[in-house]
Amino acid sequence: MIEKKVVAVIVEGPSDENAIGGILKEFFSSEEVQFAVVYGDITSDRNTSTDNVVNKINNLIDTIRKKYGYHWEDFIRIIHITDTDGAFTKDCIVEAEVDIPDSVIKAIAKKQPLRAVFRDSGFANSPSKINVGEIFKMLAPDTRVKVI
Repeated sequence: MIEKKVVAVIVEGPSDENAIGGILKEFFSSEEVQFAVVYGDITSDRNTSTDNVVNKINNLIDTIRKKYGYHWEDFIRIIHITDTDGAFTKDCIVEAEVDIPDSVIKAIAKKQPLRAVFRDSGFANSPSKINVGEIFKMLAPDTRVKVI
């Protein structure tokens, strides 16, 4: 039997897991990969600094490692998602109709990522969304592209 590898995602709390966990689980889970979520709002902890942030993340991962019996070498990705509610960026966010330029999509495709996920609202119309797929087929044919 092949051991599953683990993608761990650190989110602030249950509401973040509810908002994005299902999408991420669908995106990352497979026969070879297991998806695990851990809660850790370390960015709003006043005791977090550049000197100890890596240790804090390691401690969070160590929590699920021990809980589920994972080994450190089982982890293939650790993703830390922060501030999904915009608590620290409220004055910086402006809602607007946005159309992702082809130049940005091409720049992402040229990096040949394993996966690329775009928001549906980032495209002005259906042909723009279709064009994303075509750009990736041409520049990064092995990339999984998803528009959510």
